[in-house]
Amino acid sequence: MTVIPSLPRCDEAKELLRRMASGEARGALAYVVPLHDLESTYEAPTLTKKEFEITVDLALRQDSEALDQILRILWKPVLRRRWGHDHAVPMLYPRDELAGGQDIIADAFGAVFHEYPRGTIPRLQRVEDVPSLPLELTLADGRFGKALQMLDLLAKSAQGKVLLQRYPVGGPTSVAGLIVKNIALLEGMYTHPKLVHRLLNVCTELFIAFLKAQRERVPDVVLSNLHEDCYWPQGLGVLCEDDLILTLSPAMLLEFIIPHYRRISEEFNGILFHSCGNYAHLFAVLRDNVPNVRGIWMNAGECSFERAVEVFRGTDTVIIPRWVLNKLRSFTTRLDFVRYILATKTPDISVLLQTNFFRDNERTPEAQNAVSEEILRILEAYVAQNGLPT
Repeated sequence: MTVIPSLPRCDEAKELLRRMASGEARGALAYVVPLHDLESTYEAPTLTKKEFEITVDLALRQDSEALDQILRILWKPVLRRRWGHDHAVPMLYPRDELAGGQDIIADAFGAVFHEYPRGTIPRLQRVEDVPSLPLELTLADGRFGKALQMLDLLAKSAQGKVLLQRYPVGGPTSVAGLIVKNIALLEGMYTHPKLVHRLLNVCTELFIAFLKAQRERVPDVVLSNLHEDCYWPQGLGVLCEDDLILTLSPAMLLEFIIPHYRRISEEFNGILFHSCGNYAHLFAVLRDNVPNVRGIWMNAGECSFERAVEVFRGTDTVIIPRWVLNKLRSFTTRLDFVRYILATKTPDISVLLQTNFFRDNERTPEAQNAVSEEILRILEAYVAQNGLPT
């Protein structure tokens, strides 16, 4: 059986993030700075998709060798980092392979995932055909039960040693865009609004039911898995990753999507948002119409961090920037990105900064670690000089 290494509990980091999420530490700065573990010789085995599916089936039958293979694959993201003086928290992430790369709700509706090119073929090409869908689905259908069984098995293996993140599932809007071709779904908001509302209702119901089932089976599962070791406190909201909303106007978001976000926020004592793109034009609508907006997770190279600060300053919402693409704003290095965030942050806005590896001239793990250490020095000095909550 794979031996789970001794990992830090990170109690101070988790407590600061809890205070930030609850509004008790407004203005704080938390940060996750990746560091390679240069001493680790651990390597996960490589499995084909078919081999992985067979391994999952065997693991569910309590086959120790199969479970060992799965744990090695899942542990790789945990073991490739070490933790020290930042706010990273080690967590085990049920990677997409457990769903065959597919969103599990879309899969239950019959959307087909393919590897090459990687993506989903929606079940329907026309929104008019929504009534033909199995709109009475429950967690007894699809692969929900299998996923919950696997989550339970992983939790038993990791219990007391590491937190377990939720099984991945997208927000209701993006899931609906995997069930009905997303262009047709958007057009249907004008041509067949009742059918779009009906589909979104079903997606929201399954989203809530599946996440609640995960929490019931695994009481300490972290529902808001922001990114690898980027922790969000339990009981203070759940993440909605809805890439499709960036195509909507504020009025369309208010009419079609906001009611579902309200419902989700009420169920989970808050909500966090993420969209891979520029959704800054929707910030004010989210702030004014959804209760307990706990966090705004954004890609700061393609979505306006300045706008996020402008809209959410003076509130308890935590802004969570990372650097992925250079579109709206160009960054040359991670240091450039970090300095921009610090120069733009105001004293009345909380920030959880993800300084992920990206596009630096950091050719080796040693070079990446050197940059990370410099970033840590800059951030620690900023917190000390500004008297921020720690």
